[in-house]
Amino acid sequence: MGHRKGYDTPGKFDKFVIMISRVISVPGEQARYNLVVMGEYEYANPIEKIGEGVMQMHMMKDRSIAEMNQEAMKILEGDPDKEGIIDRVVRRRAQAYWQSELDRIMQVPVESRLIRLLTTEKKREQIGLLRGVTINPEKLMAFIFRAWTDHGFTYSVYESHSLPTGVNWSDVPEFAYKDETDGSLFRHGSSTLDDGKLRAVIEDRKVVVAKFLDKGPLWHCFFLTYKSLAGKERGEMPHLHYVSPGWGMDRAETIRRLKEQWYSISGTPHISYSRSPGA
Repeated sequence: MGHRKGYDTPGKFDKFVIMISRVISVPGEQARYNLVVMGEYEYANPIEKIGEGVMQMHMMKDRSIAEMNQEAMKILEGDPDKEGIIDRVVRRRAQAYWQSELDRIMQVPVESRLIRLLTTEKKREQIGLLRGVTINPEKLMAFIFRAWTDHGFTYSVYESHSLPTGVNWSDVPEFAYKDETDGSLFRHGSSTLDDGKLRAVIEDRKVVVAKFLDKGPLWHCFFLTYKSLAGKERGEMPHLHYVSPGWGMDRAETIRRLKEQWYSISGTPHISYSRSPGA
């Protein structure tokens, strides 16, 4: 778990980030963090947009591996087109990888209830269709892709990031990561916080990610908080939330509320979420 500083600070959500990529080296170790941040975007072709991020991450990983392999780099020593060769190789590998992933995802079955949800506008019917549904990352992505390819729904993502009370964005480092297995902490950049306080910030910050599917005036929003995803929201199991125009708000008002530090949308159905591919 990490955090992003600068481009997701409160009050800057109207500035859409196409993509930011960074490589952060770990001092004293032959290791790196490859970061790709998609940021917010609107009314996109989800296959193209998500494909961009997947390929960028794959290219960064391949380039990092190549650059840390001194024996491999010796082969290209003195070649004036060294960088061009590396770029072409990693790009071809990334394109092949994304195509294989896309083919696999498009074979993931999508529940008929989710497909019916796309054309249902009545709140009661939407709640009924979602009752008992369990979704995982692959099924969610397959549903988003199928909503685009088969039904013409575009894809938008909005985010809200809030720090705990008393902590300012100037207090936190540029990048921080807490290992979920042993609790160890890695930070990059200056910070006024010691490790204990920084761990608390990572655990207690409030993050909302909203995914919109749009077709004309019809829209569907699936949103999550980091706590809901971890099963720490009022003691419930991991879940996503759902909201639509049936809740009596237009799209802009829904986004505005989701960006509040304490979002105020009540009565949203919970969709069970599992990280397991077989869920």
